[in-house]
Amino acid sequence: MQSFAFAIGDGHLAGGNPENRTRAALTKLEQMAALGKTATATDYTRAGDAAAQEESVANACASGALPYVSDIELSARRLPDPPLVCP
Repeated sequence: MQSFAFAIGDGHLAGGNPENRTRAALTKLEQMAALGKTATATDYTRAGDAAAQEESVANACASGALPYVSDIELSARRLPDPPLVCP
């Protein structure tokens, strides 16, 4: 089993990743999905930033990845209930 990590933050936090890094990471997720691989995308946003969480989920889903979002402070172990899913 192989695993890969890509930073796909999109600027929700100070000093977020530039657009080209975000696009490159999402492209890699798309390529993995096209190969039939299960890909997951994890993003970290400020706690309570619903718009940032929605954008993170939309980016992951558009790339064929399963989404997960947690708060950047890692202040809580949160597994959403119900879990995040792609529409």
